[in-house]
Amino acid sequence: MKRIAVYAPLKYGGINYLCIETIHDQKGIGLTVQLESGMTTPILDNTTPRLPYMEPGHIMHLRDRLRELDGSIVIEDIWYPTLQPEGDASIMGMLAQLPGISKRELEHAYQCRKYIKVITIAEMTSLCGRFIPPNRFNGR
Repeated sequence: MKRIAVYAPLKYGGINYLCIETIHDQKGIGLTVQLESGMTTPILDNTTPRLPYMEPGHIMHLRDRLRELDGSIVIEDIWYPTLQPEGDASIMGMLAQLPGISKRELEHAYQCRKYIKVITIAEMTSLCGRFIPPNRFNGR
């Protein structure tokens, strides 16, 4: 079978098979955006939480426009972190809801969260969930 028949659209007699680069881009963009946001819900589907700590760019502009239009974009099969124990939450989601927290404080917390490689509160606390072990602040 010729290669063009594999990738051509169905209406032209092809199989409409996506090339690996397209699949990789789709999965990679969704995963990267989700990891960067630090949220536990898809950020283009749920545009309500404010994310002032994120750098302005195409994704944030798109998200702001979706919020203004009361719209959303649902990306099928996108990975996002699941909450493990009862009472767990996104660190950035909780911080963004604090009254009186400044954009600079959120940006600082965002950079710290990325450094220690955590998204949820449970990832940072001890197994019992009562305290944060000192070694967690060193990225371990």
